[in-house]
Formats: sequence, structure tokens, C-alpha cells
Amino acid sequence: MSPKCQIMTKYRYEIILLSVLAGISMWIIDAFLDAAFFYKETFIELLITDIPSYELYIRSMIFAGFIVFGLTISRTLSRRFLSERRLKETEDYLQALYDISPDMIFIHGEDGRLIDVNGNVEMTYGYSRDEMLDLMPEDTMGKGYTFEVALKRIHQALREGYIEFEWMARKRSGEEFPVEVRLKRIELTGKDGSPESAVIALVRDISEHMETELNVIKYTRDLEELIKISREISSTTDLRQIYRTVTDSARVLLDLDCSTLMILSDDRKSLAIKETIGFPGTMIDNFVLLEGQGLSTYVIKHKKPGKVIDFRSETRFEVPPVVFEKDITSAVCVPMMMGEEVFGVLIGHTHDKRDFTVEDISLYRSIANNAAVAIKNSMNLNTLSDSESRNRALLEAIPDMMFRLRRDGTYLDFKKARDIETILPPELFLGKNIRGTMPEEIADKAMSNIEKVFKSGNPQQFDYQLETGGEKRSYEARLAMSGEDEVIAIIRDITEQKRSERELEQYRRHLEKLVRERTDELDKRIGEVEMLNRGMINLLEDIQVSYDRARKMSEELAETNAELEAFAYSVSHDLRAPLRAMQGFAGALLEDYAGKLGEKAQNYAKRIVAAAERMDTLIQDLLVYSRIGRSEIQLTPASLKREIDEVLRESGELIKVKGAHIDVGGRMPEVMCHSSTLRRVVSNLISNAVKFVDEGAAPEVHIWAEDKGEMTRLWVADNGIGIEAVHKERIFRVFERLHGIEAYPGTGIGLAIVKKGVERMGGSAGVESEPGKGSRFWIELVKS
Repeated sequence: MSPKCQIMTKYRYEIILLSVLAGISMWIIDAFLDAAFFYKETFIELLITDIPSYELYIRSMIFAGFIVFGLTISRTLSRRFLSERRLKETEDYLQALYDISPDMIFIHGEDGRLIDVNGNVEMTYGYSRDEMLDLMPEDTMGKGYTFEVALKRIHQALREGYIEFEWMARKRSGEEFPVEVRLKRIELTGKDGSPESAVIALVRDISEHMETELNVIKYTRDLEELIKISREISSTTDLRQIYRTVTDSARVLLDLDCSTLMILSDDRKSLAIKETIGFPGTMIDNFVLLEGQGLSTYVIKHKKPGKVIDFRSETRFEVPPVVFEKDITSAVCVPMMMGEEVFGVLIGHTHDKRDFTVEDISLYRSIANNAAVAIKNSMNLNTLSDSESRNRALLEAIPDMMFRLRRDGTYLDFKKARDIETILPPELFLGKNIRGTMPEEIADKAMSNIEKVFKSGNPQQFDYQLETGGEKRSYEARLAMSGEDEVIAIIRDITEQKRSERELEQYRRHLEKLVRERTDELDKRIGEVEMLNRGMINLLEDIQVSYDRARKMSEELAETNAELEAFAYSVSHDLRAPLRAMQGFAGALLEDYAGKLGEKAQNYAKRIVAAAERMDTLIQDLLVYSRIGRSEIQLTPASLKREIDEVLRESGELIKVKGAHIDVGGRMPEVMCHSSTLRRVVSNLISNAVKFVDEGAAPEVHIWAEDKGEMTRLWVADNGIGIEAVHKERIFRVFERLHGIEAYPGTGIGLAIVKKGVERMGGSAGVESEPGKGSRFWIELVKS
């Protein structure tokens, strides 16, 4: 329905009533005119008198015309009435909008003059409407906005229809504020009724908007800086770098004069400066605050940020003297926390008085939170790295081969041993099962012990033999659980240990034979002594006790053949005691009863003393060999020259007796060694060099050193009897002698001690020799 039809429908009853009233009025007027001018009847009579039909028709037509005329007039009046009413409503509505608009509204003429302003202009600028109309643009706008600039903008808006720009406005008080100006051309009716162009200006105060934008920009900048800081401190584990980055960034972001990071001690009783900007660098790690001193300890205690506006009026805690010495006035401090644990603080100081805002503290706290995570991570990573380094060093120090296996026997990882070669390259057994890479017997034994580990939870051990490099070698495997479904296997080559055990067993048998021989001989001597003097019964009973103790010691050694240390202890204490007793008693016989003993008995007694001395020397050498093999060796740098000089000093008597000439030549570098072990090795080499010479020849010994890559080789050359090539390896074994004891005394253990000692120090030993041309023994040690 059109707007006109809506109006007609809304006021239809009023229009019909007006039309009927108009028709009736015309009827009455017609009767009145007839009575007055045309007919003699009265007005009433004409209204009720019958009228001829044609006249009635004419009157009806006239009456209908009046009705139509009335309706037309009524409709026209209704339209005008409604239009005026709508116009009034529109004007009231626009005026209300004009008056209550949150924007300031200015209306300018084409000539730039100000025609009108709304009420918001008066409230904002502080001028009345009349005062505003008399002002120039430069009175209400900021610097540079003159009348010419205003007129130029108005003409631009008249041409283009609409423009907008930002400017600075000025209130009556002189305060300036940013505004957004929108100019739009409008058409007004002039005083003479002609159209007149004008410009309406909508001016909006954008102070809050710009402040919001500035806050957003600042927030964005701070966020970018926080992200940058977080990246920098998360990309390193260097605590000093983290401390420096955090303190420097905090100083810049919060515009601080001093920025300091402090860490709580392990006992949580003091705070130490770890980094500072603005305070002397000497305070780092040296300046400490105790509980109750300074804002930092206050923040630690309460686990929340704190600030000081003026230290001169601070009463919550004791102010450190350095604050006043550095002319500090204000401070802000935030805790660095991980969960509920405080482990440090960030504290900033300013020389000027400053009340730090909530936003400042929030930003500072964000920096502290990021720093806390980075510092703790760095500490944990450093601890983990140290632990890994220690574990790696321990693993590297272990000479054994190590495997990591699953419960089903699959190889997961392995560590190579220094002296053990795998039967397959790692790429051929890693990821595969032990049953497919080892002989069936060994694989079954390994899997059985793996199951025992998981069932008992205790480590397991087993031995096996495997042929590698054409030689059957013995190995010891130790298994331990390393996870819910994993075990660690440590493999040690015990071939040499087994060989040593066999040699030890051989020595024990040899020792038992010696004891038996000496026992038989002693029995004979006891019989002879009984025949000579019954007074020797008590002495012989003591000798028998010593004999029994020696036999008991031999039985104990046979029972504990796998325990070298126990053997060494027994040799050191139990075996040497009866030998000393035998030696002592035999010596007492010679000293106290020589006149009562025949020449043969004296000879027997002397032989007992000599045999006991030889056995004691042999035992002492064995103990030395045992200690070198099992004692802990700590290698340290040492001078070869100093060690050789000390050996020569200690061996001076032997050298003098043998008439030997010792020549030490050339440079003697420093080596990694165990000092006492190295001296014993060199002493044995010099002893051999001066001992094994032709009868009547003066020993000539030459000692020098040379570089061998990462090793240093020390030579000891002599003019002795020499060694056949087939015996070069044999002489380094225990109890191996190439000559009879009558010709060249000794135990046959000296060179074995040399080889064992050098190997314990990470080196090796050898000899170059020809019979009759002397020998050149050498040892190699790691350079210092």
C-alpha cells in the first residue's frame, strides 16, 4: 500500500464526516437562498415541500457535486495536515539528533563563516554558541590551521562532496586534543528562498582512541620484546648470557637506571647478585642480602611483587646503604618463581621518584617469568650435561664392551671396548637377535640369564668361550636390568685372567712341591738333630708347628684358587711367617750350636737358611706383581729424568758392586705414569742389565728416550749375554727363567712385573736382542 493510501485509510472516518457535513450545509444554503430570492415559501417549508422531479434531480446533482467538492477539500486539507505533522516530527527528530550527538557539529557557509554549532561543541570547547560564531578557525584548532586552510578544506568538500582528515583542536583553556574531522556538502535554503550550498563538519574527539592505539602499539612492542627476550634466553644454556640479556632488556623496557638479577642461596637464607647494570660489576657474586634486608628479601618472603616510591620514607625493611650511596629513590621488584617456589628476583631502580604502574609491574613480571623458566631449564640442562659428561667419562673409562638388549635378546646399542673386537661389525648385529648372531650354546646361556635378571631383579653373571681371530678366548658377561624391558650386558675379556689363574695354580703346585721337598729335608734334619741333642726337642717341635702351618696354608691356597687378593694376603702373612721361623731357627742352630753340629749338619742348616731367603724373595716379588695387577693406579704427569735419577740413587749399591757404568743421555720428556710403579719398572730393567753379563765383564748400560707419536719410548740397552728371538715373549711371563739360579740369581718375576706395570699405565714393553750382542729393552708410555 502506498503512503497516500495509508493516510486515507488512517483518516477515512474524519474525511467522510467532513464530506457529509459539507453536503448538508450546501442543501441548507440552497433552501435559504430560494426562500430569500426565488420563492415565497419559508425556509422550513422549502426544506420539507415536495419539489418537482427535474428540480429534485438538479438539486441532487448539485448536492452530489457539493459532496465531491467536500471530499476533495477534505482530502487536500488532510494531506497538508499530515505533511506538516510529519515535517514537524522530522524536524524535532533531527534537532534532537543534532543536540545530543556525541560528535561536535559545525555548519559552515561557502565563504567559510560559521553558521551554527550543536550543544556538544559548547560543552567540549568551553565557548557559548554565540561566542563560537564569532571565532576564527585558528581560535579552535591547533597550530597551522588558519582561516585560509579552513576555507581550502571547505571548498574541497564542496567540490568532492565529502572529505575527512585528522587535526589537533584547542579548547578555551588552551588544552589541545586530537580530533577526526569529516566534511560533507549539504544544500540549505537561503533567506530569499533560493538554494544555498553549505558544509557540515562532524568533529570527533579521538583522544581515547589515540591513547588506545598508543597503548596497543606499546603493548605490541612490549610483546615483541618479550618474545625476542624469550627466544634469546631459550636458545642458550649459558647462565651468564641469560642473566645479562634479562637485566639489559628489563632496563630498556621499563626505562630503569639500574637493573639487577639476584638468585636465592641453596639454604634460602641469602640473595646474591648474579648480574647488574647500573651498579658496579664487582658486586656480582659478592654482594649478598640477608633476610630482612632490602626490597628483594621482602618480595621473596611474601612471594609477590613490591615497589618503593621513595626509599627515604621506607619502613617495611632495612634499606641497604648502597641505595643511598647511588642516589636511588624508587624501585620495583618481582619474584622469579617455578610453581610455588621462589628462587630469585628481578629488581629495578630509578634515580627520579617514580610510582610504577600496574602495567609496568605486569610487564616486569612477564620478563621474570620467562627468565625463571630459562634459568631453571639452563640449570637443569647444565646439571644433566654434567651428569651425562660424568657418565660418558665413566663409560669411556670402562675398558669392557657393553651391550644394551631387549628382553627378547634384540641388540639395541653397544659400546666398543679398547681391547675386544666384535665377531661382526655393528651394522650386522644391531637390531638383530642374539640367537642369530652368537653360537647356540652361548645364546641359550645369555637368554637364560636375561630371564633370571627380570625374575629376580638381581644382576647375573656367566662365563663363556668364543673363538676370535683364530684364537679361543674367555669372556665374562655381567647382566643388569636397565629398564622395564631392557638389560645392560658388560663383556670383559678374561683370557689373561684365566691364564694368570693357571699360572698361579702352577705356582701353587710348585710351591707345594717346594714345601714338600723342604719338609722331607726338614724331617731328615730333625732326625739328625734328635740324634745329636735331645735338648733340641722343643726347638724341633716349634719347627714342626711351623711346618704344619705351612701345610695348612697350602691347603687354604688350593681351596681359594680364584681369589688372588686372598692368596696375596695369605702369602704376605701366613706363608712368610713360617719361612722366617725356619730361617730364624736354622740361623739359631748355626749361631748357638755350631760347635755341637757336624760339618754336614752345618751345611744342611746353611742350605735351609739360603732356601728360606730365596723363597722369601720369591714371595715378595709375587706380592709386588699381585699388587701391580690389582691396586688402583692414578696416572699423573711426571718427569722421566727425575724418576730415573731416583732409581739410580736407590740402586747405587748394586751398581757399585757390579762395577757398572750407567749412561743417561738425551732429552727426557714428561709422561703420564704412576710414580712408584714406574720406578719399580725402571729398577727391574736396570737390575737385569747389570746382572746378565758375561763373567768378568763390566756392565755398560745406556738409557735414552724417543718420541713415538702420542707415546714416549724409553730404551735401556746393555752389553749383556743377549736373548734368542724365540724367548722374547717368554721372558715377560711369571717364573720364566732362561738360565740356572746358580749362574744368574733371581726369581723369574722381574720382567713380568715390568710388563704388568707398564700395561697398567696404558703402555707396552718389549725387547730387541741377539745372543752375545746385548739386549735393548724398551717401554712405551703416554706423553703428558
